[in-house]
This record gives sequence, structure tokens and C-alpha cells, in this order.
Amino acid sequence: MKYILLYAILACLMLLTSCSASPVVNPGSELEEAILTENLRLKEKIKEMQKEIDQLKKNQDHVSANYEISRFFTALQKGDIGEMNKLVSKSAVFSSSGIHFSNGSTFRFEEADGKKAILKEHSFCEEKGELIYEVSSIKASAGATQYEITVIESQDGWKIENLEEI
Repeated sequence: MKYILLYAILACLMLLTSCSASPVVNPGSELEEAILTENLRLKEKIKEMQKEIDQLKKNQDHVSANYEISRFFTALQKGDIGEMNKLVSKSAVFSSSGIHFSNGSTFRFEEADGKKAILKEHSFCEEKGELIYEVSSIKASAGATQYEITVIESQDGWKIENLEEI
């Protein structure tokens, strides 16, 4: 009887020690933790991608505005008032001598004859941008003039709002 009692106590001790040696873990909590970790990783990835999208939007704005201004200077050299009218804001007024902008500046048509425009600086903020172009004669002897061009984003692309010599 002593042996049976000894074996029973020994069996109970083995059971108790084996239970305390393995931690009780809810298998669902490991899965939840893995899901939360993955969720945090994905949120960080979304933030990174949003920053990339914002930068790409700024780059696209710059390229689009620069393209529209190039079209404007080309139309100006050709004397295509219809095309120029598409590329300026509705506040610009055309006359026989030039274009009058809302800030009071006037760009005379003869200022574009035989000249090329080179983008020097640009900055964009939401739906408005400012670009500085250096306009110089194709002939090397003439000096260059800088113009600050303000563009606004409209439903049908970027439009020149103001153009003034600086």
C-alpha cells in the first residue's frame, strides 16, 4: 500500500510539474499580436506611399505648369492669340499691343520676338505656383530679362494668372 501511495504521489507530482513547466497561452492572442504587428507595418507603408504620392503630385504640377508656359511662349512667338487665350486665366485681358494681367502688369507681344525662355526657379503651394523664367534673345548680344509667372490650377489645367518682369 505504501508503494501504491508513493507511486500515486509521484504521478501527481509529475503531473503538477509538467503543468507548471508549460505556460498557458491562448493561441488566439498570438494570432491577434501578429495581426496587430502587420497592421502597424502596413500603416507605416501607407504613410510612406502617401509621401511619395504627394511628391509625385508636386513634380507633376511643376511639369504641367512648365509645359503650359512653354506653349504660351510658343503661341506668343507665332502670334496665336487663340492659343494664348487658352493658356491664361480669365482675368487676363488682350489688347492689340499685349496682355494685361490682374496685378496690373502688361506683357507686350514684341517682347517675345526671337527670344527663348528658360526656367530658373519654381515653387508650388496647393493650387498655385510661381515660376521664374529667364527670357533672352536667341542672338547672344542681347541681355536676358527675368519674369515671374504666377500660375493657378483650374479644371482644365494650369493657367497663367500674372506675368511680370523682375
